[in-house]
Amino acid sequence: MINRIKLSIFFLILSCILIFIILGYLLFNTLQLQSNKFKYSTDYLSASEFYKYKVNDEKLEQVCDILLKDKNSMDLNGELKEDSKKKLIDTLKNTFNVYKKINENLKESFLSYKINVPFNTLISLNKFNINGSNKIITIADDDKLKESVIYLFGDSSIITDILPANYLYFNGNNYNFQINLYIKYGSLRNYYLRSIKNVIWGAFIILIVFIIIVIYTIKTIKRQEVHDKMKTDFINNITHEIQTPITTISIASRTLSNPIILNQKTELLNLVKSIDNQSRRLINLVDNVLNLSALRNGIIQLNYKKINLHDLINKVVDEFKIRNHQKSFTINTSLFISTPEILADPFYFEMILTNLLDNAFKYSKDIIELNITTLESKKYFEIILSDNGIGISKEYQKHLFKQFYRVPTGNIHKIKGTGLGLYYVYLITKSHKWKISVNSEINIGTTFTLKLKRNIKLQNN
Repeated sequence: MINRIKLSIFFLILSCILIFIILGYLLFNTLQLQSNKFKYSTDYLSASEFYKYKVNDEKLEQVCDILLKDKNSMDLNGELKEDSKKKLIDTLKNTFNVYKKINENLKESFLSYKINVPFNTLISLNKFNINGSNKIITIADDDKLKESVIYLFGDSSIITDILPANYLYFNGNNYNFQINLYIKYGSLRNYYLRSIKNVIWGAFIILIVFIIIVIYTIKTIKRQEVHDKMKTDFINNITHEIQTPITTISIASRTLSNPIILNQKTELLNLVKSIDNQSRRLINLVDNVLNLSALRNGIIQLNYKKINLHDLINKVVDEFKIRNHQKSFTINTSLFISTPEILADPFYFEMILTNLLDNAFKYSKDIIELNITTLESKKYFEIILSDNGIGISKEYQKHLFKQFYRVPTGNIHKIKGTGLGLYYVYLITKSHKWKISVNSEINIGTTFTLKLKRNIKLQNN
């Protein structure tokens, strides 16, 4: 049984680890899909925005013609002078002015697709050649000289970090050029988290539910293990309890068959009493088991009657003294309820008191002293039964009213019992809608307090 439980717990933990791995793989794939979706969407939107503008070709051609015809615009090496180059760059910036607000336009396009991420843009002129009849003037060529790149609009610092998102190549009558669009995105973590938050929440809920199920299952298995152990102990105890009277009856019966014993009246009477006592003991054991089934299934019909608590307590105490007359013990009663009348089932109420007294008697020391006290408050009658017995450890007290439970004593047969007495007390108390509690200290004693509601209405459970 223990090996099966350990194996079950092992497979539960293994299943939990597999669920972790599967959910992690699911989140990773979802993140990859969102990353690909982001790249595709931003590439498409930036290209659409970048290619929709029209450059003023006529104005650009006029500037190029002027530079080609103006000999003063060139130096001895056939290159544009700085002032001419500056003039051309200013003209180019003015010509490409349509791209000046591309950052704001891209932001609006992204937001329309629910892409809300920080980014910076740069429009740069990477190549520009003026084509004359007998010469070519190169203004910018990033293939030959990176420093020749002309930054038109945006943040020029981002060009060192990223590749161009898009580029356009123009061929005019007297020029050709290439402009590039660079986009650098800020942190995408929040965007990705927002985009997969439903998946994350779903995975989190599944994980929590699974962990709860695993914990509940493990606890159930542990409880079942304890319950099975208690059932095994109960069977061992009840077997031992039954064997004793059966053996005694068997020996007494064989002795009675001896003709010599039949002529000895004293011995004969003792044997008959022994058989009768052991028969009663067997009947009590059977009744206990039958009562357990009835009480647990709620089929007991409580027969409420008006009873006097003090009279019933005195009756139970007197019967208890007669039943245990062979031992020396003291029972003190201190009854302080002014009008001790209550509605209850007298048979089951006697069972409560008898079981509490039997329990106190079993776990007593050499000198046995039991005390029964009754008190009253506005809402309750209290019956307090205390002893000077061996006491019960705190760790065991919360289990006292469980079915088949017996406090460990080192030898399971040293103190006879089935582990059902206090369970009966709990079920009967619950059926009457009363309350019971226990307080105990090792080597000092145990106190049970039964709280009965006053003026309880007559009803059947």
